[in-house]
Amino acid sequence: MKKIALISAALLLCVFGMGWGTAWAGSREGKFQLGGGAGLALNPPVRFDLNIGGEYFFWENIGIGMNIDIFFRGPTAFTFIPFARYHFDIRSAPAWVPYVGGGVGGGVNTDGAGALDIMIPDFGVQYEVLDDKLFLGTDMSVHVVTNFDNTDWDFRWLFITAHYRF
Repeated sequence: MKKIALISAALLLCVFGMGWGTAWAGSREGKFQLGGGAGLALNPPVRFDLNIGGEYFFWENIGIGMNIDIFFRGPTAFTFIPFARYHFDIRSAPAWVPYVGGGVGGGVNTDGAGALDIMIPDFGVQYEVLDDKLFLGTDMSVHVVTNFDNTDWDFRWLFITAHYRF
């Protein structure tokens, strides 16, 4: 059993042993990233979610941006969430870029109801398809939604995202 544990630890060190650090790809600092995605909001009733958004990298690993989500099923809802994210660089796998972040915004639906939307955490991963330009990935986030009379949660999963960086 000790040998299996030691071999497993050695394999993990080989895979991630290069550590976290600056990626070998181009620099993100000073660049914009625009894109969108499609998925589901899972708190009943389950709704289809279309997302568009943008992000500006003011440091190499830190970006700020805005997500706009449109939810379909029942009254159509729109949310606007400014966010901040930290992007991790994995030296042993520079094409993979996981991130974590959060944000606070608001939403309104076609019935005229509005709510505060707190997104913590937001996490996902992007894969670099074209050299520092096109990225595909997935995004998941937990939301606390309140109109100050009622508070509820939501879990949103964008199955596929695509972003273009310039």
